[in-house]
Amino acid sequence: MNVKPNIEPMKPYTPGKRAPGGIKLSSNENPLGPSPVAVDALRTAAESMHIYPDQLGEPLLHSLSDTLDLDPSRLIIGNGSDELMVLACAAYLDRGENSISARHTFSQYEYATRLFAAEYRPVPMQNYRFDADAILSATGAETRIVWLCNPNNPTGTAMPPAEIDRILRSLDPATLVILDEAYHDYLDDDELRLDTRRLVDRYPNLLALRTFSKVYGLAALRIGYGFGSAEVIEGMRRVKQPFNANGAAIAAAHAALGDRGHYERSLEVNRTGKRRLYERFAALDVEYLETQANFVTIRLPSDATPFAAQMLDEGVAVRPLASFGLPEWVRVTVGTHEQLDRFFEVFEPALERARRRRVPGGGGT
Repeated sequence: MNVKPNIEPMKPYTPGKRAPGGIKLSSNENPLGPSPVAVDALRTAAESMHIYPDQLGEPLLHSLSDTLDLDPSRLIIGNGSDELMVLACAAYLDRGENSISARHTFSQYEYATRLFAAEYRPVPMQNYRFDADAILSATGAETRIVWLCNPNNPTGTAMPPAEIDRILRSLDPATLVILDEAYHDYLDDDELRLDTRRLVDRYPNLLALRTFSKVYGLAALRIGYGFGSAEVIEGMRRVKQPFNANGAAIAAAHAALGDRGHYERSLEVNRTGKRRLYERFAALDVEYLETQANFVTIRLPSDATPFAAQMLDEGVAVRPLASFGLPEWVRVTVGTHEQLDRFFEVFEPALERARRRRVPGGGGT
């Protein structure tokens, strides 16, 4: 049986691999795991698994409403923020139209676009960062969605707030801007910090997406949320499944949102680990990108895919970035102190082997 023409060129998502019995630094998960109060909430929720969850995701919906000072009509809960990307395209993107994003960014933007037989247009980046000029130059009458990943996966870079504001100010108000803030909690450069809550009031065509998979450590439960104008959210609610977020995930996320201590500890582990990675990579003369996320992206002297496979054989999983269009780059999740000890035990000999194999005069693209 033949799939639809718009589906035929699509490839399944490539997830970060894991090493059985080893350490996983390939998927940007919280190395501390979930909050204990979220685990307790999950256990309690198990007693009600025979009951359908709330249609809109209460009580999480109202906790987020209070946290963001937004009316619940301007919020939507999803089965991970990935699902919300699909819902946005289902509501606002059609055949013959297009969406735009950066060349090296999260693959689900292209997936969600092609799912609805629309055209996906990746544009060049500037120093591995989203380029406002390139995005605005690529937009046209048929552009319905612009995707901004901030901080960006897999580069960890963030756009200056003025550039995001310029994009929003310059676009046709009928073009939906989807701001994927999966890593916004980790952003620690004050000059790059974005007041998203203010922006969604100023720009009715802005949809912000966030997730509980990263700093809150609930990746396995698949729970995220979006916020924007009531009009945009209402359109997405029309196309969502009746019970798209499961009750266990809703309960755990609601509990995790209230555990500020676990949240702050997670950020501190990330800050400490990030500094350690910077220092060691600099000492090893390894090119890296300064990150505003919970991972560091590095450039290797040769193809990263076999390099990552060798590390996986030794019990350390990292993410090669060929699927992002960066064949010589690897993304390393910031782990605990002990995990990073093990990472460098495996990484340094692997790096030396890669340098010995490098063809004289060869290099990156």
